[in-house]
Amino acid sequence: MKLLGHFGYRETRQKGSHRVIKRADGFGTVVPDHRELKTGTLVAILRQLGLTVDDLRPYLLNSFFGPAAGEVLRLQEPEQPRVRRFACGTFFTYS
Repeated sequence: MKLLGHFGYRETRQKGSHRVIKRADGFGTVVPDHRELKTGTLVAILRQLGLTVDDLRPYLLNSFFGPAAGEVLRLQEPEQPRVRRFACGTFFTYS
């Protein structure tokens, strides 16, 4: 719920274990208030809201690892393709 607040959504009401969230223009959806959501349920909610997992990624990284997480992850990416040598003597290049 906190993540959706970054995109302008606010909780307007709750009935049982379901919350209704809306933007200022009145567009919204119903979100179950459970500890865990199945992947399909989460994807369906994001689709209804016009969001993708990639839209949430920066906020998830910040909430789990702190504000510098994106910078640390960028530093760990390899600059050159990796080469793997197999026992039979062949090489395989991948990134």
